[in-house]
Formats: sequence, structure tokens, C-alpha cells
Amino acid sequence: MIALTHAWWIAMIRGMAAITIALIVLLQSHISMTTVMAAFSAYILVDGIVALIGGVAVGLGLCGLVLLAEGFVGVTVAAVSLSDIRVAPHLIHVAEVPMIAWAGVMGIAEVYLGIQFGRELPASQGATHRSALPPERAYLFAGVVAIAFAISLLILPMTSAGMAVPVIGLFAAALGYLRIRGGLALGSLHLDRFYSPS
Repeated sequence: MIALTHAWWIAMIRGMAAITIALIVLLQSHISMTTVMAAFSAYILVDGIVALIGGVAVGLGLCGLVLLAEGFVGVTVAAVSLSDIRVAPHLIHVAEVPMIAWAGVMGIAEVYLGIQFGRELPASQGATHRSALPPERAYLFAGVVAIAFAISLLILPMTSAGMAVPVIGLFAAALGYLRIRGGLALGSLHLDRFYSPS
């Protein structure tokens, strides 16, 4: 898990991508349901590609395998969703099904990483970062947000842009914020380890 600190920039890029899609969705005054779903699918694709890159960068340890799994699911879901939107735009709700699966898988993976990171993070290092959001909590909260998003899609299917915009926009904003904070915390830990005397 400590290997993840070397790839702190992965969390930052994924967070910035989420914030970007949140701004695109929330700041559009007139946006169609098809555009919302297509934009979100494109974000899932980018997120999946970055996760795959992160998995390769981290290596074939547990953390790397989790990132690779997240990336594979993200790229697959994005491809399926974009295909559904292109082939049957009038059945836009069909694209929600793979998105629910993506959010659920990502949420479970993030919670797992948070728990594992909390177990392996030395208490002395963790104590120095309590003024910020510790990385293990950032991952846990991001996972909870993703699972809550999946549940919300199951309970309240997005049948209109008026419903989809706030749900997707707020989810992406919250996820992006947590990932950026987690990336900053990981980067700080990496610098501590790099500059600490051997």
C-alpha cells in the first residue's frame, strides 16, 4: 500500500477529471439528458484509463491490482454506456445499468484501499497529517460517496436532465474533492519518506 504514495499524482489527476465533469454538468444552463450521460460516460472512460496507468505505475502488488481492476471496469463500462447512448438515445436509462456497476465496484475498491492504507500507515506518519484529510479517510469517504451514488441510481433512476444534473454533478464534485485531498496527503507522505533520513 505504501507504494501508492509514489503514484500520488494518479489520485490528483482522477480528482481533477471529476471536478471538471462536475463543472461542465452543473454550469450548463440548458443541457440534454443525452449530453449529460455522454459526458459522464466520457469521464468514466478517462478515469478508467488513468486508473490503468496508475496500476502499471504502482506495480503488480495489491494496490496495483486494485487500480487495474478499477481501470478495466471503468473503460468497459464507458464503452458499453457510450454504445448504448449512440445506438438507442431514446432509451437513455439503459446506460445507467453499467454506471451503477461501475460506481459500486469503485466504491468497494476505494473503501478497501482506505482500510488497508489505515492499517499499514505508520502511526507516527499519520499523526503528522491530521490537520489535513488523512489519505485513508479520503479513500474511505470516496468509496462511501461512490456506493451512495450507486444506491441513488437504483432507487431514483435518472429520467430527465433536471434530475441527472444535480445527482451526477454533486457526486463528481464530492468525489473529485476527496481524491484531490487524498492525492495531496499521499504526496505529502511521499515527500516525508523521500526526505527522511535513512
